[in-house]
Amino acid sequence: MKRCFHGKRRFFTRADAELVLGGIDTRDPRRREVRSYQCPACHGWHLTSQTIEQYAASTSPTAPGRAPIKLDVPISSSPVPTPAQLAARLGVRPTASPAPHPASTTTRLRALFDRIRRQLTQRRRR
Repeated sequence: MKRCFHGKRRFFTRADAELVLGGIDTRDPRRREVRSYQCPACHGWHLTSQTIEQYAASTSPTAPGRAPIKLDVPISSSPVPTPAQLAARLGVRPTASPAPHPASTTTRLRALFDRIRRQLTQRRRR
């Protein structure tokens, strides 16, 4: 058993979770777990105090206090524009970006490594 990144106890198999669930002392008011479930985030198994019915009622789109999801997507019969068409529509002129110069990058990296090497050599001499 390990702790999950969202703070719950994670069991690697359903059998492990069910074994712990069966051994829970029901007289302890702090332990009210009634079932196990597989976590979609960590793919481990957790224990929960919610019954299947409570979980289904809380996740249904018609649950009290839960607004239905509405997607306001405009319906269009035209095809999706290309990036060039969007740029023309918005009045943006494409600019040519300079190509990276591998020689200048390599030169800068060598200079950086040389400077670090000199600093390390000076520290060793002290």
